[in-house]
Amino acid sequence: MIIFLLFANLALAEINPYLLKESSEYPICDSSYIELGNLPPVRDQGPSDTCYAHSSLYLLDYLRCHNKPRSCYAQKASPLHNATFDHLKKGIAHGGIPDNILDNFQNVRQMIPNSCAPIEKWLELNRTFKKAIAGNHTMELLYNPFPDYFDYIANEFKSMDCSGNCIPQYLKRVGFNLTEFDLLPIVNNIQQISANELREKILIPQSCKKAPKIHYPQYDIHRYPPNNQFSVRTKNNSMKFINKMLTNGVPLEMSFISERGAHSATIVGQRNVCTQNTCKLQYRLLNSYGKWWQNSFDEGWVEADNLINLFLEGNFVIQGVTPKGKALSEAPFKKYSSSKGTRLTALSEFHLAGEGKCYAY
Repeated sequence: MIIFLLFANLALAEINPYLLKESSEYPICDSSYIELGNLPPVRDQGPSDTCYAHSSLYLLDYLRCHNKPRSCYAQKASPLHNATFDHLKKGIAHGGIPDNILDNFQNVRQMIPNSCAPIEKWLELNRTFKKAIAGNHTMELLYNPFPDYFDYIANEFKSMDCSGNCIPQYLKRVGFNLTEFDLLPIVNNIQQISANELREKILIPQSCKKAPKIHYPQYDIHRYPPNNQFSVRTKNNSMKFINKMLTNGVPLEMSFISERGAHSATIVGQRNVCTQNTCKLQYRLLNSYGKWWQNSFDEGWVEADNLINLFLEGNFVIQGVTPKGKALSEAPFKKYSSSKGTRLTALSEFHLAGEGKCYAY
């Protein structure tokens, strides 16, 4: 994710945004417990650096489907198309800003299906490309300066001397059945085209842009801090905002500093975990690292204090979307419950009941 950061003194390798509960801590059933249901399926961005497109798409898909049968989510939108709504850069970029996507998509609200523009194709090409580099010990590839398949071929295409004929032949050979209408803008502008633009033109052919789209409802955007007033943010007010939005049934995109730089994920729940003497708040994340991450990190439950601290280290916002014109209720927030409550020995019972909240404490 590309964004202005304030963490020059932090060593990225030492940062861990995903602190899990200790074995001596247990979740409690108190008034803090909220877990949103009927969530979008977890998806895997691979090494594409498109967390910004995935986290914003989680919000939009939840808005579209959360009050419908699960089959609604079977119609998957393309994260690649969603990435193009970050107009800060042309094309599909490594890293972007979820705020831009939600702002720009607000007036369009139509997304190309993933079946037409699959992100999996990009990931497959990258895997093949990196295997080729690992298996080729020439100096040219051993010291490969290109982080991505499309960065590499954008450079290669510029150096080709074949009157444009070899570019269509190459693309067809690697599995792109592009029409002449798709190819002409690439061939005719190959010396000026960037890797980001090339990525979009190849991965999202014109036929996809003309095909039926997935439609989204009108929405309002709610952000903390308002008007990008980053200097006024506090931990307590950040947590109050998250509590209010979750209480109103709204998932939230939040960016923060991670071991890889800036990262974006989606908050879909909160709870207290306690020992006999102390309690601490956790948030549940939907991360775009795939099911393996959710399974390895306690289904996404991580320490709230640590995550908010890393949010405050960069010029980030917390944001959610609601149906156009929907009013939100205020929600009292106490970071820790005044009572330890009852131990959640059968948390699945609450999920099955579809409430997403505890009954009593």
